[in-house]
This record gives sequence, structure tokens and C-alpha cells, in this order.
Amino acid sequence: MRSEQRKVLVQRKRALLRGLRDIQDFIRGSVVVLKRPCTYPGCRRCAEGLKHPAVYHTVSQDGKTQTTYLGASLAEQARGQVAAYKRLLGLWEEVSQINLTLLTGKER
Repeated sequence: MRSEQRKVLVQRKRALLRGLRDIQDFIRGSVVVLKRPCTYPGCRRCAEGLKHPAVYHTVSQDGKTQTTYLGASLAEQARGQVAAYKRLLGLWEEVSQINLTLLTGKER
């Protein structure tokens, strides 16, 4: 690998690592909307077979899915944090590829 290529890769790696510092609020998992019946016995909507939408965060841990109720007020914030986690993973993957290239001298 030429020294100019190496220098470019090191600069790119540093820029990516600076970007990693900016991502602080992130969560792994997904934000989902589930429709559930309510507990009110006289609910016309539930009597008609329509259910109420509710927002949850789900994540798989140790082979089991953990579900946490969020409510509509936290939905957008949670979606943003899930998106931030995905950006974080993408940055880590790119840094890893650069490290491999720097280690082996071979681009993939």
C-alpha cells in the first residue's frame, strides 16, 4: 500500500471516530406499534373488533424478546435513538474495514 493511500485511510478513520463521539443517545432494537384491546368493558371500539394502537420498544436479549411500553409521546424519540444505533453500527463497520486494510495492506 502506498503511503498516500495509507494517509487517506488514517484521515478517514479519524473522521469516523470523531463522528462516533457525536452519537450519545442510542438504543438497540425496534420501535413497533401493536394493537391491543383495552380493559374498559364498555369500549365500543373493542366491541367492534378494533383494537387500540400502542407503541413499544422491542429488543432480543439472550434469545428472548423484551418488550417495553413507550406510548405515543416517546415514539419519535425512540425511533431517533434506534436510527442512531444503526448509524453507530455502520460507522464501526467502516472503521473495522479501514483497520483491516491498514493491517493487511489489501483493500476489499
